[in-house]
Amino acid sequence: MPDPVSFDEPDLKPVAYMTPEMVDRDQPWKKAAFCHCVQRPKVTLDNRCYIGFSMTTEQYHYVQWHDWDPAKDLAGTQVAVELYDHRVDPDENQNVAGRSEYADRVTQMARQLKAGWEAAKPSF
Repeated sequence: MPDPVSFDEPDLKPVAYMTPEMVDRDQPWKKAAFCHCVQRPKVTLDNRCYIGFSMTTEQYHYVQWHDWDPAKDLAGTQVAVELYDHRVDPDENQNVAGRSEYADRVTQMARQLKAGWEAAKPSF
């Protein structure tokens, strides 16, 4: 196992490593992983800022895009949604959020994203 790395900068913490032998595969895990990403004007076609709130479950990757005000550090109106079904599209080439057969899944994923990472933690 690699040695932990230490840093001089006070805000950085050493890295913790987990090996496959340390993982209990019967242990319950979070129902989803969460992240967010800001798109700045130099990479958007309309020269505006957006923030994407993303959640990945065992089968799906769901993203909500909102207007972003960097001066206020504030998300605004939702402008787009993405949903990818990894069982049929593991490379995320087809956004299925607008397909009627996925409407209930989009609603469920939106609720789960709004509930946040704490609601996704396993109960012991």
